[in-house]
Amino acid sequence: MIDPRAIKDFLNRPLDSHVWLKKISERKLDAALADQGFKPARADPPLRKHQKVCILLGLAYPQFAFWLDMGTGKTRITLELLRHAWLHEKLNRALILIPSEEGVYSWEKQIRQWQIDIPFIALGNSASEEKWRQLDEFENGLILATYPGLSWMLSVKKAVKGKSGKTKVKMKRSEKLSARIMENLDAIVLDESTKVGNHQSLTYKLCRKISSECHWRYALAGRPFGRDPTMIWSQQFLIDRGETLGETLGLFRAAFFREKKAWFGGFDYIFDKRMEETLSDIMQHRSISYSSDECQTLPKVTRIVEKVRLPEDVEVYYQKAVDQIIAARGNRAIIKNAFLRMRQLSSGFLGFKDDETGERAQLVFPRNYKLDRMLELIEAIPLDRKFVIFHEFTHSGRMICDALTKMKIRHGWLWGGQKESRKVQEQFDNDDRTRGLVVNHKLGAMVLNLQVANYELVYESPLSSIDRDQMDKRLFREGQVRPGFIIDMVVRDTVDQGILDNHAEGGNLYDALLRNPQAIVGKTGGLRRG
Repeated sequence: MIDPRAIKDFLNRPLDSHVWLKKISERKLDAALADQGFKPARADPPLRKHQKVCILLGLAYPQFAFWLDMGTGKTRITLELLRHAWLHEKLNRALILIPSEEGVYSWEKQIRQWQIDIPFIALGNSASEEKWRQLDEFENGLILATYPGLSWMLSVKKAVKGKSGKTKVKMKRSEKLSARIMENLDAIVLDESTKVGNHQSLTYKLCRKISSECHWRYALAGRPFGRDPTMIWSQQFLIDRGETLGETLGLFRAAFFREKKAWFGGFDYIFDKRMEETLSDIMQHRSISYSSDECQTLPKVTRIVEKVRLPEDVEVYYQKAVDQIIAARGNRAIIKNAFLRMRQLSSGFLGFKDDETGERAQLVFPRNYKLDRMLELIEAIPLDRKFVIFHEFTHSGRMICDALTKMKIRHGWLWGGQKESRKVQEQFDNDDRTRGLVVNHKLGAMVLNLQVANYELVYESPLSSIDRDQMDKRLFREGQVRPGFIIDMVVRDTVDQGILDNHAEGGNLYDALLRNPQAIVGKTGGLRRG
């Protein structure tokens, strides 16, 4: 129990706010940047006003968070800040953490595009030993790495048997390896910092250790949290060590949340909506936010929800999954598996384990109205326009690609098993004959630049509202010159609609389901009652 006086003192601290900078003239901004000795690496195209504001703040506060919508130039802002430090303040090494290998490729392209004259190294999908060899041969400059790659590099592994009898690899942070990567490291950049939003994750713990010794610490995200702002504490702590949101998560929760008994025991922390304005004000201390509307005018985007019915032969399987969730009584494993089956069934298949071989297999239903309707819509897209299809399940991606091949539509596929992802991206960007790109949203929701296309079709949406928001900004961001279309393929009376409903509220349907399945079952557009 935290003393109420401590909470009061925490909420009433004198803090900074930088919103006023949005209103000053560009002439004054240019003068302030000149006083700092700042000069951009590339004069054309010129920095936009919001980018100048962010650079000025990053120069004044070497520990700062930039909550900027996709397409507003977060990467360029960060690279300019690091370049200034490199030229004027003897920056040695900067570690830039990126969600995926595709994102690393994007950073490489932008380093060259903005003419950032700092040596850099990209630690790709090679083995940890190879990464360490690369680092040992690298002197000073920018180190581009992925969050998963860093976790694997800096951990010791132990094989453990799970409840199912399967052997799993358990990773634990290595003090020795952490110290090794911190040698001569002066800066850390957390790109899409929601990846460290879970304070219990290994990635967060590694970044907490590394950031403690870095002078320059920057976080970048378009939307740092959804309906539940708990994850903002972890991201902000890595930047300013608690200066903004408190040194402990307990104090943060005590100030902004209500404690409530959970449906299945324990406690849930529910954000107190009365504190929204207070939290917004406090966050301004060492962060600034810009929406895309504040920074640019983009072509209109039309959103379409294309609904189809569930085939009758699939309904029986779907209803069984609904009944299992109701009867699960809080058993997370049962709920998770049933929810997974419901998502698969709405997409026209059911994954299962083959009893004879032990391998994963799929039961594919003969009728798939969701896929059929999406293919009809694709046929109506003008031949001189490109489209992107987002999906979640690997089987769905393969199924979509097979259908496009039969239609003789040239396309690429980006998924976890793609070994030549850069080649696929370049072909989609530069080859007029390649009209489509099929993308696993787990791979590309936060890192790809897909403005060459203006049609987005969503076969399976991410569960997280944050991931969905980022995914949509892949196409509709700076550089997009055509009116856009986002088409969600939805099967009526299934989880498809429930997921979209929860996105509108900034939430995650699966998380809501775990908290209280009875409140979700029967909800319009959500799960059906038995």
